[in-house]
Amino acid sequence: MIEDEGQRVWAAKNGYMKPNRADQLEKFRRACQDRLVDGEEEYGDRSFSSEPEELLGEIQQELEDVANWSFIMWVRIQALRDVLRGRHD
Repeated sequence: MIEDEGQRVWAAKNGYMKPNRADQLEKFRRACQDRLVDGEEEYGDRSFSSEPEELLGEIQQELEDVANWSFIMWVRIQALRDVLRGRHD
């Protein structure tokens, strides 16, 4: 239990003060639903009749995209940290 302002600040800096998880879960659910609706509008509902192997290929491509975007963000974060530490390449 957080008893004073110093503890609250420490907890916030160290990731212990999180927003309401139920609110975050609802936002995530709505975002997923929106993507599903957008996909259905663009592609119809053919994913429900596609062969599982085709869907696995789609999932693999999406995971590769996530990995690549993660690398891009990692590079950008590293550059930002270098700037904050006073190191420039």
